[in-house]
Amino acid sequence: MSSDVVMPQPVEQGFFKADNHKVKWYRFGKKGGIPVLVLHGGPGSGFNAENAVLYDLDRIDLVAFDQRGAGLSEPHGSMENNTTQKLIEDIETLRNNLKIEKWDVTGYSWGSTLALLYAQTHPERVKAITVSGLFLARHQDHDWTYEGAKMFFAPELDQLKKELNIQASGHDIVAHILDILKNGNQQEKIKTALSVSSYETYLVRLIPQKFTAADMTDIVIGKTQLRLSYYMHDFFIKENQICENADILKNIPITIAHGRFDMSCPINQLFAFKEVCPHANVIITHGGHTLGEEPMRSAYREALSRI
Repeated sequence: MSSDVVMPQPVEQGFFKADNHKVKWYRFGKKGGIPVLVLHGGPGSGFNAENAVLYDLDRIDLVAFDQRGAGLSEPHGSMENNTTQKLIEDIETLRNNLKIEKWDVTGYSWGSTLALLYAQTHPERVKAITVSGLFLARHQDHDWTYEGAKMFFAPELDQLKKELNIQASGHDIVAHILDILKNGNQQEKIKTALSVSSYETYLVRLIPQKFTAADMTDIVIGKTQLRLSYYMHDFFIKENQICENADILKNIPITIAHGRFDMSCPINQLFAFKEVCPHANVIITHGGHTLGEEPMRSAYREALSRI
């Protein structure tokens, strides 16, 4: 984000109790304006206020929250009572607490998954859906990161396996990584989180980010563990659930921005969804996955301007 952009500050914020979790929520922009929910990625990444500037806060009442175990929600990284279904319940709790009848639902990456699943569970509460970096969470989609992507990033994946002494492939790589993050000592956890971050940046960004051990805080370790735990549980949904329930969305306007060169959530996922949800509007840009890079950031801003 440009240094001359003023970071928006919440006009309201707080916590609500959900099982053993304290969920942090935020409100930006114009209270009483067009109600819009934004769902962050990960799972486990937490809400990044930098992305609030993509919305027209002069007319939008923007609501965000750190999903269970993410951001400032407590306890950080916890998987206890942490499932996709629980996150959908939290969205409804937040909507009811703020006395919002119906809202636009937006999100990026995993946030797009959660937005669609929420809309399929509570279609009567959703005016429209606007997402980027679509992730359908099918087996082939989450197996891509540590299996399919090697057709483009074989040296980088081999380096991760070498650093962590992993002989396995695909799904078993994730199991190995999770075991270290859960049961290793702090030095082992830092080394593992660094290897994972250094590999996955090639998928998420057009220009890979450089990381050091000093970047691997407990927050980074926690969100890495949470995200991979969701992976190991198939994101707590049935195989191809979003596409099979696409008919529920037929009366909800949908706009999707996606990068042609997205190596985290390849564009074939967008094409598969468009086949079962032909009314969806799509914006395809020559970008990657993250909203932290152009032209993906501008493409999503264009999609959001239609709200």
